[in-house]
Order: sequence, then C-alpha cells, then structure tokens
Amino acid sequence: MKKNKKTNFSIKAAFKLGWEISKKNWKLAFAVSLINLAVEVFFIFFIFYSRDDKGIAFSFRLIRYLVGTWLGAGLFLMAVKLVTTKKKVTIDVLFPSAHKVLKYFAGCVMLGTVFMVGMIFLVIPGIFLVCKYYFVPCLMVDKNLRMRKAFEVSAQMTKGIKLKLFLFSLSSLGILILGLLACFVGVFWSVFIVNVANASVYRSVLLRTNRSLALKVA
Repeated sequence: MKKNKKTNFSIKAAFKLGWEISKKNWKLAFAVSLINLAVEVFFIFFIFYSRDDKGIAFSFRLIRYLVGTWLGAGLFLMAVKLVTTKKKVTIDVLFPSAHKVLKYFAGCVMLGTVFMVGMIFLVIPGIFLVCKYYFVPCLMVDKNLRMRKAFEVSAQMTKGIKLKLFLFSLSSLGILILGLLACFVGVFWSVFIVNVANASVYRSVLLRTNRSLALKVA
C-alpha cells in the first residue's frame, strides 16, 4: 500500500515527545499518576471487601468505570494542551465538565460497539474498524463534534494510516506492560507518556487533514 504522506506520522517521534514532555512536566505527571493510583487503590479495596455482596461490588465496579472515564477524558485533554501550548498546564484540566465527559464516554462506547460488531465477522474487520474510527472519542471531547460528524472526520483522518495506528497501539500496549513490570507503580507514569504520544499523533494528523478544525477552539 502506498503511504499517504499527507497524514503519515512517526511512531518513534510521538513516543519521544511523550517522554520529553513527561520529563519537562514531571511534577504534573507525578500528581496525575498519584491521583490515578489513589483512585485504583480506593476502588480495589472496596470491591475486595464487598465481594460477598454482588450488588454492592457491581456498584463499585460501575462507579470505578465512570470515574476512570472522567479521568481518561481529562488526561487526554491535558495531553492535548501539553502538545499544543507552551503555557503552564495545571492539574484542574484533569477534571473536565460533565458535558465533555459524557461526549468522551459516548465516543468510547460507540468505538467499543463498532469493535464488537467487527469481531462478529472475524478479528481483522474488528481491528480495521477500530483503526478507522480511532479518533472518534478524541474528536468528540476535544472538538465537541456530534457522533456522526466525529465518525466522518475520523475516517478521513485515518485514511492510509490504519496499519500504522495499529502498530502505534501495539507499541503503546508494550510501554504500558513495561510500566506494569516496573513495580506496578510505573504503569501510571507510562499511561501519562502514552496519552501525550496519542495526543501528539491526533493533533499531527488532524492538522494535516483538517487544519481549520484543528485550530478551532471548542
């Protein structure tokens, strides 16, 4: 397949930027990692001690997922700010409005649904569809796009780079596993690096495919 130079990106450069920004903003990265660790420990503790009551345990798992989505949306928006501005980024960015969290949640749910539908028709279609609509949650939370428009823009953005996005995802998984092996705590630092790298890829591709949308302040 011929590479689309217009939308192509460097996996190595993305992770290098993620590492450099994380080092430069180590206090922020440490604070985010500490918050994520505290949240995980809190929910693991209560889920473990409520394991005999399935109703309560399920409630804690649901709340854990919702809080994780909230922090996930905030971390992505923080990562976007870190790669697009030279101004100081503060910890309050980690806690976005309910509207943005709902947009991000809806995008993640739809992307997961698309993946499951694709998996029904064997593994390859599922991976293909996820790569095609990879940026849907990003566009919905960052640019406040409606779901249908986010799917259209993501399809445009990923044209010719689906394989590279898949390799980027595998590389991200590898970094997270290495972080997990580093006494478990390292996984939270690696999550920060991966999110910055992901935001870098997102901004780079969006600027090359839809510059007016990339520069639009939502």
